Parts: sequence; structure tokens; C-alpha cells
Amino acid sequence: GPGVDLAALSGLQTKMIIVISDQYGQKASREVVRTAVSVLLGTLIPAGAAGAMLSSGLKMVPGLGSIAGFASLAALGAAATYAIGKTFTKHFEAGGTISSFSAEDVTEDLKEEFSKSKGKGTAEAAA
Repeated sequence: GPGVDLAALSGLQTKMIIVISDQYGQKASREVVRTAVSVLLGTLIPAGAAGAMLSSGLKMVPGLGSIAGFASLAALGAAATYAIGKTFTKHFEAGGTISSFSAEDVTEDLKEEFSKSKGKGTAEAAA
């Protein structure tokens, strides 16, 4: 189900941030990064949105709906991954550290990057 996809997405993003942190000489613990990623993901993908997307897609077009639902979820995931990566990179570029990173402080920036990256995708992803 969508829960598994979001868990996989979170794991992927956690690995990505650890790699980005390393490039900036930051030693990031998995737990710290995982917590930040889940807060950021939660900001971008409201609880149940992914599930609702999939189930409404399934109801609309039997057989095709699930593909459409997964495509939107993939687009959403790609946009979220891009936004989270950009947000951490900006933080480090500005001289921030992993310990000074605050998910709450970057919410606006994150949403802005997310909208930008969704604009690069399909019209469906922006809806």
C-alpha cells in the first residue's frame, strides 16, 4: 500500500541527506536525519493524502486508476525528494550544520522548492 511507498521514500531521502551531509563535512546520525526527513515529508505530504490519491484513482478507472495513482505518488515523491535535498544543501551552503538544522525553520523554503519541482513534472502532479 501507499504506507510502504512512503516508508521507502523516507528511507531513500534519509540516505540522500546523509550523503549530502558528508559532502559538507557533517557527520549526521541516521536518527537525527530520519527525524528531520519525516517532519519535512509530513509538511509536504499531509497524512492520508497519498492514500486518498491512490484510492480515489482506483475508484475512478478500474484497472487504470491504480497506475494513475502510483504515477501521481511517484511524481509527488520525486518532488518531495528534490525539495528536501535542495533545502538541506541550501542550509549547508549558508554555513549551517546538521545540529543547527531545524525542520520548522525551513518549511517555507521547502514548500517553495516543492512547488518549483512539481512545476517541472506533469500538470497532474501540480493539481
